[in-house]
Amino acid sequence: AGGLPVGMGLFENVIKEAEEEAGIPNTMVTIGAKSAGVLSQMTCCSDGSCLKQSLYFIWDMEVDKDFIPHPADGEVDKFERWSVETLESEVRQGERLRPAMRLVATDFLIRHGVITPDREPQLVKIQSAMHQDRYIFPHKGAIDSGASEN
Repeated sequence: AGGLPVGMGLFENVIKEAEEEAGIPNTMVTIGAKSAGVLSQMTCCSDGSCLKQSLYFIWDMEVDKDFIPHPADGEVDKFERWSVETLESEVRQGERLRPAMRLVATDFLIRHGVITPDREPQLVKIQSAMHQDRYIFPHKGAIDSGASEN
C-alpha cells in the first residue's frame, strides 16, 4: 500500500512498496504480481468534513505457503496470516481493518468466490459502491474556458 509518486508507473510503485513495506524481493513481485482492477472510495470525518476520494489499483500475488513477509520500513508493525473465514468475518463485523483495507479485502473475497450473490443479498449494491466515478467539485475562481478575452 502506498501513494503513487509523481513520474512513477503503477507497477514500478508496486515493486517499490512491496519491498519497503513487506520485504518482498523485487524479482518475486516482477514475476508474480498481477493487476486485478481498480477500486474507488469516498471517505470523510463523522461530521462530514474532510471529504476525500481515493482510487486503489489492486494487485494479486500468490506466494508459497511458507512465505513470511517482514516489516521493512517501519510503516507496518506486523503481518498476520488469516484464514479466508477470519478475513471474511473481519470484513463483515471486525474492527481490525482500516476502511481502505476492508475495501480491498472485500474485493478479494468477491473475486475469489467467497462472497457470492447467494450469500450476500446486497452484492450488487456493494460492488457498485466500490466502483464509483470520481467527481471533481467545481469551486469559486475556476477558470471559465468560455470567457472572452479583452
